Amino acid sequence: MAAPGAAATDLEVARGKRAALFFAAVVIVLGLPLWWKTTETYRAPLPYSQISGLNSLQLRLMVPVTVVFTQESVPLDDQEKLPFTVVHEREIPLKCEFLIRAAFLV
Repeated sequence: MAAPGAAATDLEVARGKRAALFFAAVVIVLGLPLWWKTTETYRAPLPYSQISGLNSLQLRLMVPVTVVFTQESVPLDDQEKLPFTVVHEREIPLKCEFLIRAAFLV
């Protein structure tokens, strides 16, 4: 014959197992979908036609450069020989699909 305390212990063990299974079921049924929805990355629709049109876009980048000489750093004769309105242009390819043409004023 089992002691009355053993029956209560078995009942408590069964109750604890049911509570643990219920808790796990709530986590799986409610918690997992909620976690999935709140941590997903927002994906905005992309305008693919406008993006593909960027390949034909002409970009002209002008960078003004000013050269300043301190007194006596360059002889006066050499300063007179310097061109002040020379434009240097070069094309810089980007990722083999894009092309940049740059102009430099000196």
